[in-house]
Amino acid sequence: MERVRIAVTQFKARDIETFDDFAGHVAWHVDGAVWQGADCLVFPEYFTSELLTTFPEARTTPHAEAARIFDRMAREYKEPYLDLFRSLAREKGLYIVGGSLFYFDDGDGCYYNASFMFDPDGGVREQRKTHRAYELVYNREMVTPGDALEVFETDFGRIGITICYDAAFPETARILMLGGAEIIFNPSCVFNEWGVERMRTYSAARAIENQCYVANSQVLGDISFPSDRPLHFEGRSAIHSPADPSMGPPDGVLVQGTLGQEQVISAEVDLGELRRYRKEGIPPMLRDRRPELYRRLLYSEDGPAATP
Repeated sequence: MERVRIAVTQFKARDIETFDDFAGHVAWHVDGAVWQGADCLVFPEYFTSELLTTFPEARTTPHAEAARIFDRMAREYKEPYLDLFRSLAREKGLYIVGGSLFYFDDGDGCYYNASFMFDPDGGVREQRKTHRAYELVYNREMVTPGDALEVFETDFGRIGITICYDAAFPETARILMLGGAEIIFNPSCVFNEWGVERMRTYSAARAIENQCYVANSQVLGDISFPSDRPLHFEGRSAIHSPADPSMGPPDGVLVQGTLGQEQVISAEVDLGELRRYRKEGIPPMLRDRRPELYRRLLYSEDGPAATP
């Protein structure tokens, strides 16, 4: 399977009453991806934030007490979320990258921000966010960063997942590429247009550096939690290719959403052409790498330092 249609959502978070409301909202996006003939659909980081508003007390909870609402969501919604997406992936015959979910792990007593990939056969794979950023501001100190970057096999090739801020670090995508990833999915959540532009830049750079496709899905909208400092999101999703005449337009943007509009967009990517480009393309980014030189770069608590 060399030609793959990837869909990404611009999911507009909003206040809801029940988990069924969330499920219906998700299904609208899934149906849009199916209508476009997608093989894979990517949701944004923290699109699940609207689940916070299903707790009546959330709408009167100030930011200083927000942790208890996050804790309740983290403990109550993991299994319903997994069941929902596992069912949709099977029913629609679709790979779904389920954005990210903030959840509590009973095994180690930690909270994680993690992305789950669901395949049509019922399989579920997990990638925890490895670089903690703003998170949802009021749960930042609750989040434990993951310590592994996984490459997953699919029917169409090998993929990796970077969650929002993870994409700011070239090392993350490089590790995934070296593990064989040809597509990197990047669920993201930002709060203003500066964040939107940062994610666009990260996605474009990671696609060029690693001669791969990058699919970036962003959340937008407003929820009324916390009561005194409600969350607002900006988002513009896009799918990027390496910037080469054989791969796509000069800016590498295969498709891009409309800022502030809830929608599902998609583009077909050609993995056969990508594999040819990795071998024969100009400039040959991967073949021109000099790992022996890069090994001179050491990292310390004070920052990077080159050896003599």
